[in-house]
Amino acid sequence: MDKVESVFKNKNYVLTFLGAFVSNIAALLLNFATSYYILDITGNNALYQGIYLFVCGITFVVVSLFSGVLSDRFNKAKIMYLCDYAKGAVIVAGGLLLLIFQGNNSAQLVLLFILAVLYNIIAAIFSPASQSLLPFILKEEQLQQGNGILTGMNAFVSILGAVLGALLYSILPIYVLMFLIGGCYVGSAISEMFIRYFEEKKEDKLTIGVVFQELGDSFRYLLTKRAIAMFCVIALFVNFFFTPLSSNFIPIFVKTDVAGYENYLLHDVFTPEMWAAVISICIGVGTIIGALVLSMRKQMDKVSKFMKTMFVILAGLIVGCSLLYFLLVDRGNNVNTYLIMFLIIVLLMGVVISLVNVPLGTVLARNVDKNMLGKVQSLINIGSQGLTPLASFLGGLVIQSAGNSVLLFGCSAGFILITLVFVLNRTVNEL
Repeated sequence: MDKVESVFKNKNYVLTFLGAFVSNIAALLLNFATSYYILDITGNNALYQGIYLFVCGITFVVVSLFSGVLSDRFNKAKIMYLCDYAKGAVIVAGGLLLLIFQGNNSAQLVLLFILAVLYNIIAAIFSPASQSLLPFILKEEQLQQGNGILTGMNAFVSILGAVLGALLYSILPIYVLMFLIGGCYVGSAISEMFIRYFEEKKEDKLTIGVVFQELGDSFRYLLTKRAIAMFCVIALFVNFFFTPLSSNFIPIFVKTDVAGYENYLLHDVFTPEMWAAVISICIGVGTIIGALVLSMRKQMDKVSKFMKTMFVILAGLIVGCSLLYFLLVDRGNNVNTYLIMFLIIVLLMGVVISLVNVPLGTVLARNVDKNMLGKVQSLINIGSQGLTPLASFLGGLVIQSAGNSVLLFGCSAGFILITLVFVLNRTVNEL
């Protein structure tokens, strides 16, 4: 096998890497700070947290419907840096308002919801541009390497962001943390301003009619890629059942089970929020391991069989997570034992998720026409995340009314069902 040239010899990739590194740290800090601050000012109310996640998700999904058209018509790098500048401005303004309304929990909660809407509008415009950029700046044989390195970097950032998030959240007021996050986005935008690639200009003007016409064209194009379209449907339900575990369960587990256990592991050293950081670190380490393995392997031509195996393993890990919580925490008093077991499970989850995402991203980049990548990526975002807002809301509602075990067993049953559908489906064998 011929050795593939390092992507780090490509200036555009280096600038993309640096911009993504800084902006991803900012995103993780923001998610950490807002999730735990909402729990703090609402008395650990899981329903409020679920509603907040619903607002974030539904905003992102609705705007994603149109943002892919922008990505394929305008310079992707320009969209990215303008969006990062806008994120920085919105978050700094949000920090100032949180400072002004300090002590007024109701006003701050409303502000956080408004910030969520504005931020996710911008993020939805940014996403298809950034996700469809690599085929324009890399050679085809470099795509798996480039995707693998970015996935590994994202995992490393999740570790760094988790540690920084827990540390900074415990020592800084929320508004100061917001100022730092805004500054990170500005730094990311500066890096992205210098990305250059060949851009095919669109001659016709962008109108509402043109937007809907291109949306229809992209939908019809996606239907010609039957395996990708089917995977979108499967991913829709995969994320529906997985989202409550990652977004709802982990913060509540840390803020209630761990914090409420008098002698939780390393209680003299760690705050409960620090354990949330450790959980994120384990996921990140697992993702790095998976990404490193794939970045050093030959690029796969067919990934369906490999991905089906990974789905079965992931389903087993989710079932294990649920059973152990029920036996050790819900029906026992072994929070520390479960905490250790949970860290091992999420580490393995990180490996598996990476082994799914990297090959899938490479297949999409190789099999979708470049002039359709942004719109198709936008549709894939909608297809994979369309139900996550509802999942977050229902997750918070179930936890608040029935408890963590009911949520975990419901997610396990749903994930088993969708895994069976995926494994037995013949259409996705084309991937």
